[in-house]
Amino acid sequence: MLNEKSLSTKDELQQKKRLQKDTFHKIPSLLCLNRAREFPSKLTGFTWIGCPTRKSENKFVLLIYKMESKMSALSKLKFISMERRENSNPLLVKRQKLANKISEQIQLAKATQSGKKFKAVKVRKITDLESGEQREIEVPKRLKPWWWSNEQGKICINVRYGARVLEVIEGKNSIEVENLAAVITALEVLRAAVEQGELDERINVISKLVNAGFGRDLS
Repeated sequence: MLNEKSLSTKDELQQKKRLQKDTFHKIPSLLCLNRAREFPSKLTGFTWIGCPTRKSENKFVLLIYKMESKMSALSKLKFISMERRENSNPLLVKRQKLANKISEQIQLAKATQSGKKFKAVKVRKITDLESGEQREIEVPKRLKPWWWSNEQGKICINVRYGARVLEVIEGKNSIEVENLAAVITALEVLRAAVEQGELDERINVISKLVNAGFGRDLS
C-alpha cells in the first residue's frame, strides 16, 4: 500500500500536469517552457497554439514549422492584381521572333562546335478528324546556318529576316569572325541588341519589304 507521503507526491504531480495543460492549452505566442530547451534553436520565434503531448509533439512542431516557413517565404514576394494580356505591339512581336531565330542559330552553332546534331522543331496545329479538336504538335524543320567561310578562310555571318538578309548596319550585311566560337559570341551579342530594341529601325525597314512581297516573313 502507498503511504501518505507517496499519495501526496502523486497528487502534486497530477495537479502540476493539470496546471500545465490549463496554462498552455490554446494560448497564442506562448512557448512551452518545460520543453523549450529540447527544441532546436531554428524553431524559436514561432507562434504556438497549444502545448503538444509527448506522443504528438514531433508532428506538432513539424506542422508549425512548415506553416511559419511558408508564410515567411510568401512575405518576401510582392503580390499585385494584374490581368495577363497578349502583346499587341507589332514591333515587339517581330523583335521577339527575330531573337528566337538567333537563339536557334546559337544552339545550332554550339551543336556544330561539339560535333553533335541540332534538331530544330516548330509547333503546328492539327485538327483531329474524329473529334474536331485542335491540338499542337512539334514537327521537325529545316534549319540552315547563317554562317559560311569566305575565300580568305574567315567566317561570315548573315542575320536573316524571313528570306532576306537584315543589314544590321546600313550598307553592310555580314559580320566577319575568326572561328565557330566567335560565331556563338557574335550571335549572343546580336540577340541582346535585338531584345534591347537596338535594331528596331532595321527590323521595320526589312519588315515592310517582306510584307510587300519581296520575301517571306518569319515563321
